[in-house]
Amino acid sequence: MPTSTTHRRRLRVVALPFLLLAATLAGCVSVAGGASQPTPHAASSALTPSPLVIPKVTPGESGGAVVHQADVIFSASTDFYSALQMVTNLGLQPVDHCTGYFSSAVRWRAQDYNFRWLAPVAYPEGATPPPGPLHELAVAPAPLAPSDWLQRLAALPSVKSIYDGFSSCPDIMEDLTPVPGALYFLGVKARTEDLRVSFAATGAGGYGQALATISNLGFRLADPCYEQSASPLAWSPVGQQATFASSGALVVAITAANSTQWLAQLKTAPGVVSVQAPYTEQCA
Repeated sequence: MPTSTTHRRRLRVVALPFLLLAATLAGCVSVAGGASQPTPHAASSALTPSPLVIPKVTPGESGGAVVHQADVIFSASTDFYSALQMVTNLGLQPVDHCTGYFSSAVRWRAQDYNFRWLAPVAYPEGATPPPGPLHELAVAPAPLAPSDWLQRLAALPSVKSIYDGFSSCPDIMEDLTPVPGALYFLGVKARTEDLRVSFAATGAGGYGQALATISNLGFRLADPCYEQSASPLAWSPVGQQATFASSGALVVAITAANSTQWLAQLKTAPGVVSVQAPYTEQCA
């Protein structure tokens, strides 16, 4: 018989590491029914304790524990594609833990669940707007994020506020036995593999659309040479606007938020011309 745990999205809970949270959910939630590469040296530095005081940041209840998730509220004048570029430039992945992507027993869903980007609405005087923030992205630090990503994010003029911890969610349901034909998150089974994806549209507009496509499917931007460097390298923004303008391609990596059919999904995604998988970059 299916069982589940129900949460309210806006209640805040203690920020926990992904695997610990997955293990906790696996213990209390149940429902019926490429070649490996070295672990990036930057991965550990991307998961950073949040300082005691950062303007615009509301700390999670963990009181300085490692931050694995942040809800970012942007100004109403910021469009979705601009916000997407801001967070991905910092090495952050637009991904929401409420999709349950950290568990390979949860059925896959696109990350557009995370893209709560509602057009501003004029409400009559005295009327109550609907609950929940507008212009919000949930993000998590990926291996390309610098150690001070939270400070850098808070310093962006378009960012109004940040909550730097987990929020609770609606039901996250896991299948005790995999259902034939169903798509599941890669979750803890995800391996590191880089891909090069070419798109039909190029230029600034094409870049925003390409970012939305790969983020929706659960991929993140990748920099193989930086991530596999034997010695620490100075961090710089990791957006691929310049190379995309000339090549019309993005270098991305598989994550826990991808589905078990990530390659087929990517090849048939709107605007995708070709996929090189796996992709090996020639490093100096």
